[in-house]
Amino acid sequence: MAFDIKIAQGKFLFMFYLSEEDKESKDVLFVYMRNTKVLRKMKMYGNHVRGVFNVYIEEQLKEEFIRELQLKHSTGRFDFKVFLKELNNRFPSSIAIAN
Repeated sequence: MAFDIKIAQGKFLFMFYLSEEDKESKDVLFVYMRNTKVLRKMKMYGNHVRGVFNVYIEEQLKEEFIRELQLKHSTGRFDFKVFLKELNNRFPSSIAIAN
């Protein structure tokens, strides 16, 4: 499964695999940042029955997300937690499976 999210100048492609046979890819979320051409793998922690998952963002990934956004110095303030909340809100609640 894959889906794109665009926030400001940032272009994020999220991907994950839904295979019970492939134990290594289970609960792994990949993000490709299109501007900076960076691909990262993140472990999802959560509950399959409830469909609730969390990803813990380490400092290196935080910096890569910020670079992807191509922020310029201005008088405004950037709040990373607000960015994560917006990113999370843009995740689709369902994805149609194409044959």
